[in-house]
Amino acid sequence: MSEKTHKSQRIAFWGVQSSFDFKHIGGTNALCRRLTYELTKQGHCVTYVYFNSAETKTEQLNGMTFKYNKDYHAALKHLQGNFDHIVSLYIPRALRWNWQQWGQKNKHVTKCHSFVQGWPDNPFKRLAGDIERRVLRPSGTVFCLSPRLHKKTLLMQNSRAALFLPPVPDIFFMKPRSKPTSTSLRINFMGRIDGGKGIKDVETFFDYVHQRRPDIKLGIYGYSWKEDEVLNSTEQRLSQSSSFHYEPCHYDAYSAETDHSITKLYQETDILFLPYRTLSTTIDTPLVLLEGLAHLCPVLGIAHGDMKTIYGSDKYFFDHSATLAQRFERLQELENHLDEERLRIYSHINTLGFRASQSAHAFLENIHK
Repeated sequence: MSEKTHKSQRIAFWGVQSSFDFKHIGGTNALCRRLTYELTKQGHCVTYVYFNSAETKTEQLNGMTFKYNKDYHAALKHLQGNFDHIVSLYIPRALRWNWQQWGQKNKHVTKCHSFVQGWPDNPFKRLAGDIERRVLRPSGTVFCLSPRLHKKTLLMQNSRAALFLPPVPDIFFMKPRSKPTSTSLRINFMGRIDGGKGIKDVETFFDYVHQRRPDIKLGIYGYSWKEDEVLNSTEQRLSQSSSFHYEPCHYDAYSAETDHSITKLYQETDILFLPYRTLSTTIDTPLVLLEGLAHLCPVLGIAHGDMKTIYGSDKYFFDHSATLAQRFERLQELENHLDEERLRIYSHINTLGFRASQSAHAFLENIHK
Protein backbone atom coordinates (compact mmCIF):
# COMPACT_ATOMS: atom_id res chain seq x y z
CA MET A 1 0.00 0.00 0.00
CA SER A 2 1.45 3.34 -0.99
CA GLU A 3 1.39 6.39 1.22
CA LYS A 4 -1.11 8.11 -1.12
CA THR A 5 -3.78 5.45 -0.57
CA HIS A 6 -4.17 6.28 3.13
CA LYS A 7 -7.24 8.43 3.58
CA SER A 8 -7.17 11.01 6.35
CA GLN A 9 -7.00 9.27 9.70
CA ARG A 10 -8.01 10.49 13.17
CA ILE A 11 -5.05 9.57 15.37
CA ALA A 12 -4.68 10.14 19.12
CA PHE A 13 -1.47 9.98 21.13
CA TRP A 14 -2.37 9.48 24.72
CA GLY A 15 -0.97 8.89 28.21
CA VAL A 16 0.56 10.70 31.18
CA GLN A 17 1.48 14.21 30.04
CA SER A 18 5.00 14.21 31.51
CA SER A 19 5.94 11.13 29.46
CA PHE A 20 5.51 12.79 26.03
CA ASP A 21 5.04 16.50 26.48
CA PHE A 22 4.95 18.29 23.13
CA LYS A 23 6.49 21.42 24.67
CA HIS A 24 9.49 19.67 26.27
CA ILE A 25 12.80 18.51 24.83
CA GLY A 26 14.02 14.94 25.34
CA GLY A 27 13.75 11.60 23.55
CA THR A 28 10.09 10.55 23.75
CA ASN A 29 8.88 14.15 23.58
CA ALA A 30 10.83 14.72 20.37
CA LEU A 31 9.85 11.34 18.92
CA CYS A 32 6.13 12.09 19.22
CA ARG A 33 6.48 15.71 18.17
CA ARG A 34 8.39 14.87 14.99
CA LEU A 35 6.11 11.99 14.04
CA THR A 36 2.93 13.97 14.60
CA TYR A 37 4.32 16.95 12.66
CA GLU A 38 4.74 14.68 9.64
CA LEU A 39 1.34 13.04 10.04
CA THR A 40 -0.30 16.46 10.18
CA LYS A 41 1.61 17.61 7.08
CA GLN A 42 0.23 14.57 5.27
CA GLY A 43 -3.35 15.57 6.10
CA HIS A 44 -4.10 13.39 9.12
CA CYS A 45 -5.96 14.69 12.17
CA VAL A 46 -3.77 14.38 15.25
CA THR A 47 -4.84 14.89 18.86
CA TYR A 48 -2.78 14.65 22.03
CA VAL A 49 -4.90 13.38 24.92
CA TYR A 50 -3.10 13.86 28.23
CA PHE A 51 -3.96 12.91 31.78
CA ASN A 52 -2.24 13.72 35.09
CA SER A 53 -2.12 17.30 33.81
CA ALA A 54 -2.04 20.31 36.10
CA GLU A 55 -5.28 21.65 34.64
CA THR A 56 -8.13 20.74 32.31
CA LYS A 57 -8.10 22.60 29.01
CA THR A 58 -7.99 22.28 25.23
CA GLU A 59 -5.43 23.95 22.95
CA GLN A 60 -4.77 24.17 19.22
CA LEU A 61 -1.13 24.25 18.12
CA ASN A 62 0.68 23.49 14.85
CA GLY A 63 -2.50 22.08 13.32
CA MET A 64 -3.00 19.66 16.21
CA THR A 65 -5.42 19.50 19.14
CA PHE A 66 -4.20 19.11 22.73
CA LYS A 67 -6.62 17.94 25.42
CA TYR A 68 -5.30 18.24 28.97
CA ASN A 69 -7.03 16.29 31.76
CA LYS A 70 -6.32 15.88 35.44
CA ASP A 71 -7.95 12.47 35.59
CA TYR A 72 -7.44 9.21 33.66
CA HIS A 73 -11.15 8.46 33.32
CA ALA A 74 -11.92 11.98 32.13
CA ALA A 75 -9.24 11.61 29.45
CA LEU A 76 -10.63 8.21 28.47
CA LYS A 77 -13.98 9.81 27.62
CA HIS A 78 -12.29 11.87 24.91
CA LEU A 79 -11.17 8.67 23.21
CA GLN A 80 -14.58 7.02 22.97
CA GLY A 81 -15.62 6.81 19.32
CA ASN A 82 -13.52 9.80 18.25
CA PHE A 83 -10.45 8.14 16.71
CA ASP A 84 -9.47 5.55 14.13
CA HIS A 85 -6.17 4.88 15.90
CA ILE A 86 -4.86 5.48 19.41
CA VAL A 87 -1.17 5.26 20.34
CA SER A 88 -0.49 4.86 24.06
CA LEU A 89 2.79 6.18 25.45
CA TYR A 90 2.92 5.70 29.21
CA ILE A 91 0.04 4.32 31.25
CA PRO A 92 0.70 3.74 34.99
CA ARG A 93 0.84 0.08 35.92
CA ALA A 94 -2.28 0.27 38.09
CA LEU A 95 -4.33 1.40 35.05
CA ARG A 96 -2.94 -0.90 32.36
CA TRP A 97 -5.45 -3.71 32.80
CA ASN A 98 -8.30 -1.20 32.53
CA TRP A 99 -6.74 0.30 29.40
CA GLN A 100 -6.23 -3.10 27.82
CA GLN A 101 -9.88 -4.00 28.46
CA TRP A 102 -10.99 -0.69 26.95
CA GLY A 103 -8.94 -1.44 23.85
CA GLN A 104 -10.41 -4.91 23.45
CA LYS A 105 -13.94 -3.62 23.91
CA ASN A 106 -13.49 -0.95 21.24
CA LYS A 107 -11.19 -2.79 18.81
CA HIS A 108 -13.81 -2.96 16.06
CA VAL A 109 -14.01 0.83 16.02
CA THR A 110 -10.53 1.95 17.12
CA LYS A 111 -7.16 0.24 16.78
CA CYS A 112 -4.89 0.67 19.80
CA HIS A 113 -1.12 0.72 19.32
CA SER A 114 1.84 1.15 21.64
CA PHE A 115 5.56 1.93 21.76
CA VAL A 116 8.13 -0.31 23.44
CA GLN A 117 10.89 2.14 24.30
CA GLY A 118 13.27 0.94 27.01
CA TRP A 119 15.54 -1.91 28.03
CA PRO A 120 15.90 -2.11 31.85
CA ASP A 121 19.31 -3.14 33.20
CA ASN A 122 17.66 -5.36 35.79
CA PRO A 123 16.84 -8.77 34.17
CA PHE A 124 13.89 -9.29 36.53
CA LYS A 125 12.35 -5.99 35.41
CA ARG A 126 12.86 -7.03 31.79
CA LEU A 127 11.14 -10.35 32.47
CA ALA A 128 8.25 -8.62 34.22
CA GLY A 129 7.86 -6.30 31.24
CA ASP A 130 7.94 -9.23 28.81
CA ILE A 131 5.20 -11.02 30.74
CA GLU A 132 3.07 -7.90 30.95
CA ARG A 133 3.34 -7.22 27.21
CA ARG A 134 2.47 -10.84 26.45
CA VAL A 135 -0.69 -10.63 28.56
CA LEU A 136 -1.71 -7.03 27.85
CA ARG A 137 -1.35 -6.95 24.08
CA PRO A 138 -2.84 -4.01 22.20
CA SER A 139 -5.26 -4.64 19.36
CA GLY A 140 -2.91 -2.98 16.88
CA THR A 141 0.83 -2.62 16.27
CA VAL A 142 3.63 -2.66 18.83
CA PHE A 143 6.30 -0.20 17.66
CA CYS A 144 9.75 -1.25 18.91
CA LEU A 145 12.39 1.49 19.14
CA SER A 146 15.46 -0.71 18.69
CA PRO A 147 16.36 -3.95 16.87
CA ARG A 148 16.77 -5.90 20.12
CA LEU A 149 13.35 -4.78 21.37
CA HIS A 150 11.88 -5.81 18.02
CA LYS A 151 13.56 -9.21 18.17
CA LYS A 152 12.38 -9.74 21.75
CA THR A 153 8.80 -8.83 20.87
CA LEU A 154 8.77 -11.19 17.90
CA LEU A 155 10.07 -13.99 20.14
CA MET A 156 7.00 -13.36 22.29
CA GLN A 157 4.98 -14.41 19.22
CA ASN A 158 3.62 -10.97 18.54
CA SER A 159 3.41 -10.85 14.75
CA ARG A 160 2.28 -7.21 14.82
CA ALA A 161 5.64 -5.96 16.12
CA ALA A 162 7.39 -3.38 13.94
CA LEU A 163 10.87 -1.88 14.18
CA PHE A 164 10.55 1.91 14.40
CA LEU A 165 13.68 4.01 14.86
CA PRO A 166 13.04 7.46 16.41
CA PRO A 167 12.47 9.95 13.58
CA VAL A 168 14.88 12.76 12.76
CA PRO A 169 13.68 15.79 10.73
CA ASP A 170 14.57 15.58 7.06
CA ILE A 171 16.27 18.99 7.24
CA PHE A 172 18.83 17.54 9.70
CA PHE A 173 20.35 15.29 7.03
CA MET A 174 23.54 16.62 5.46
CA LYS A 175 25.69 15.74 2.49
CA PRO A 176 29.46 15.42 3.02
CA ARG A 177 30.25 18.53 0.98
CA SER A 178 27.88 20.57 3.19
CA LYS A 179 29.72 19.79 6.43
CA PRO A 180 31.49 22.98 7.58
CA THR A 181 35.25 22.84 8.04
CA SER A 182 37.21 24.39 10.89
CA THR A 183 40.84 24.98 11.73
CA SER A 184 40.21 23.45 15.18
CA LEU A 185 38.79 20.01 15.92
CA ARG A 186 35.38 20.32 17.65
CA ILE A 187 34.23 17.58 20.04
CA ASN A 188 30.87 17.84 21.78
CA PHE A 189 28.63 15.96 24.18
CA MET A 190 24.89 16.55 23.91
CA GLY A 191 22.03 15.33 26.03
CA ARG A 192 20.85 15.01 29.59
CA ILE A 193 23.67 15.54 32.09
CA ASP A 194 23.18 12.50 34.31
CA GLY A 195 25.20 9.46 35.32
CA GLY A 196 23.54 7.12 32.87
CA LYS A 197 24.67 9.30 29.98
CA GLY A 198 28.25 9.18 31.32
CA ILE A 199 28.58 12.85 32.20
CA LYS A 200 31.37 12.17 34.71
CA ASP A 201 33.32 10.34 32.02
CA VAL A 202 32.79 13.33 29.74
CA GLU A 203 34.19 15.73 32.33
CA THR A 204 37.20 13.55 33.09
CA PHE A 205 38.07 12.88 29.47
CA PHE A 206 37.61 16.49 28.38
CA ASP A 207 39.94 17.63 31.18
CA TYR A 208 42.49 15.06 29.97
CA VAL A 209 42.16 16.15 26.32
CA HIS A 210 42.41 19.84 27.20
CA GLN A 211 45.69 19.30 29.04
CA ARG A 212 47.22 17.54 26.03
CA ARG A 213 45.51 19.28 23.13
CA PRO A 214 44.38 22.78 24.11
CA ASP A 215 43.78 23.46 20.41
CA ILE A 216 40.73 21.17 20.44
CA LYS A 217 37.41 22.88 21.13
CA LEU A 218 35.40 20.90 23.68
CA GLY A 219 31.74 21.48 24.51
CA ILE A 220 28.96 20.08 26.67
CA TYR A 221 25.43 21.03 25.64
CA GLY A 222 22.96 19.55 28.06
CA TYR A 223 19.97 19.87 30.27
CA SER A 224 18.81 18.65 33.66
CA TRP A 225 15.39 18.13 35.15
CA LYS A 226 14.74 21.27 37.15
CA GLU A 227 13.42 19.32 40.15
CA ASP A 228 16.56 17.15 40.38
CA GLU A 229 19.02 18.67 42.87
CA VAL A 230 21.85 16.28 41.93
CA LEU A 231 21.68 17.26 38.26
CA ASN A 232 21.40 20.93 39.14
CA SER A 233 24.59 20.56 41.21
CA THR A 234 26.29 18.91 38.24
CA GLU A 235 25.19 21.79 36.05
CA GLN A 236 26.80 24.30 38.39
CA ARG A 237 30.08 22.35 38.38
CA LEU A 238 30.13 22.13 34.58
CA SER A 239 29.59 25.85 34.21
CA GLN A 240 32.75 26.54 36.26
CA SER A 241 35.12 24.38 34.18
CA SER A 242 37.94 25.99 32.24
CA SER A 243 38.57 22.87 30.12
CA PHE A 244 35.42 23.02 28.04
CA HIS A 245 32.49 25.22 27.13
CA TYR A 246 29.23 24.38 28.88
CA GLU A 247 25.89 25.57 27.56
CA PRO A 248 22.68 24.55 29.34
CA CYS A 249 19.23 24.42 27.81
CA HIS A 250 15.82 24.23 29.46
CA TYR A 251 14.00 20.94 28.99
CA ASP A 252 10.57 22.58 29.34
CA ALA A 253 11.08 25.33 26.76
CA TYR A 254 10.86 23.70 23.30
CA SER A 255 10.23 25.98 20.33
CA ALA A 256 10.95 25.97 16.61
CA GLU A 257 14.14 27.86 17.47
CA THR A 258 15.25 24.83 19.50
CA ASP A 259 15.56 22.64 16.40
CA HIS A 260 17.34 25.45 14.52
CA SER A 261 19.89 25.78 17.34
CA ILE A 262 20.36 22.01 17.59
CA THR A 263 21.02 21.48 13.90
CA LYS A 264 23.48 24.40 13.83
CA LEU A 265 25.35 22.84 16.75
CA TYR A 266 25.51 19.42 15.09
CA GLN A 267 26.71 21.00 11.86
CA GLU A 268 29.64 22.51 13.76
CA THR A 269 30.47 19.24 15.57
CA ASP A 270 33.34 17.17 14.19
CA ILE A 271 33.11 14.34 16.76
CA LEU A 272 30.25 13.42 19.05
CA PHE A 273 31.43 12.01 22.39
CA LEU A 274 28.88 9.60 23.93
CA PRO A 275 30.36 7.50 26.77
CA TYR A 276 26.99 6.09 27.89
CA ARG A 277 26.89 3.99 31.04
CA THR A 278 23.47 2.52 30.32
CA LEU A 279 20.50 2.86 27.99
CA SER A 280 17.98 2.11 30.72
CA THR A 281 17.31 5.83 31.31
CA THR A 282 16.71 6.69 27.66
CA ILE A 283 15.07 5.45 24.46
CA ASP A 284 16.83 2.21 23.53
CA THR A 285 18.08 3.79 20.30
CA PRO A 286 19.35 7.14 21.58
CA LEU A 287 18.01 10.09 19.61
CA VAL A 288 21.33 11.93 19.96
CA LEU A 289 23.06 9.09 18.14
CA LEU A 290 20.62 9.31 15.22
CA GLU A 291 20.75 13.11 15.09
CA GLY A 292 24.54 12.95 15.05
CA LEU A 293 24.52 10.44 12.19
CA ALA A 294 22.15 12.64 10.19
CA HIS A 295 24.68 15.47 10.57
CA LEU A 296 27.61 13.17 9.66
CA CYS A 297 29.16 13.36 13.13
CA PRO A 298 31.48 10.42 13.81
CA VAL A 299 30.92 8.99 17.29
CA LEU A 300 33.53 8.23 19.93
CA GLY A 301 32.21 6.50 23.02
CA ILE A 302 30.86 3.43 24.78
CA ALA A 303 28.30 1.33 22.94
CA HIS A 304 25.34 -0.41 24.54
CA GLY A 305 22.49 -2.40 23.06
CA ASP A 306 22.27 -1.91 19.31
CA MET A 307 24.41 1.22 19.13
CA LYS A 308 27.17 -0.47 17.11
CA THR A 309 24.61 -1.85 14.64
CA ILE A 310 22.90 1.50 14.25
CA TYR A 311 26.22 3.32 13.91
CA GLY A 312 27.43 0.69 11.45
CA SER A 313 30.88 0.18 12.98
CA ASP A 314 32.60 -0.56 16.29
CA LYS A 315 35.95 0.94 15.31
CA TYR A 316 35.77 4.02 17.53
CA PHE A 317 33.94 2.60 20.52
CA PHE A 318 35.69 1.48 23.70
CA ASP A 319 34.55 -0.26 26.87
CA HIS A 320 34.28 1.05 30.44
CA SER A 321 37.69 -0.35 31.40
CA ALA A 322 39.58 1.68 28.77
CA THR A 323 42.06 4.10 30.32
CA LEU A 324 42.09 7.80 29.51
CA ALA A 325 45.24 7.24 27.46
CA GLN A 326 43.54 4.49 25.44
CA ARG A 327 40.51 6.69 24.84
CA PHE A 328 42.75 9.54 23.74
CA GLU A 329 44.56 7.20 21.36
CA ARG A 330 41.19 6.21 19.83
CA LEU A 331 40.35 9.89 19.45
CA GLN A 332 43.58 10.57 17.59
CA GLU A 333 42.90 7.67 15.26
CA LEU A 334 39.43 9.02 14.49
CA GLU A 335 40.82 12.52 13.95
CA ASN A 336 43.11 11.13 11.25
CA HIS A 337 40.19 9.46 9.43
CA LEU A 338 37.38 12.02 9.80
CA ASP A 339 36.61 12.47 6.10
CA GLU A 340 36.65 8.73 5.51
CA GLU A 341 34.32 8.10 8.44
CA ARG A 342 31.87 10.78 7.31
CA LEU A 343 31.61 9.18 3.88
CA ARG A 344 31.00 5.79 5.49
CA ILE A 345 28.25 7.25 7.69
CA TYR A 346 26.61 8.99 4.72
CA SER A 347 26.41 5.70 2.84
CA HIS A 348 25.28 3.72 5.89
CA ILE A 349 22.42 5.89 7.16
CA ASN A 350 20.55 5.70 3.87
CA THR A 351 19.78 2.06 4.76
CA LEU A 352 18.23 2.84 8.17
CA GLY A 353 15.10 4.81 7.20
CA PHE A 354 14.83 7.22 10.12
CA ARG A 355 14.10 10.41 8.19
CA ALA A 356 10.88 11.79 9.66
CA SER A 357 9.06 11.59 6.32
CA GLN A 358 10.06 7.92 5.99
CA SER A 359 9.07 7.26 9.61
CA ALA A 360 5.60 8.70 9.10
CA HIS A 361 5.09 6.54 6.02
CA ALA A 362 6.26 3.43 7.89
CA PHE A 363 3.99 4.31 10.82
CA LEU A 364 0.95 4.57 8.55
CA GLU A 365 1.81 1.33 6.79
CA ASN A 366 2.02 -0.53 10.10
CA ILE A 367 -1.12 0.82 11.76
CA HIS A 368 -3.11 -0.38 8.74
CA LYS A 369 -1.85 -3.97 8.94
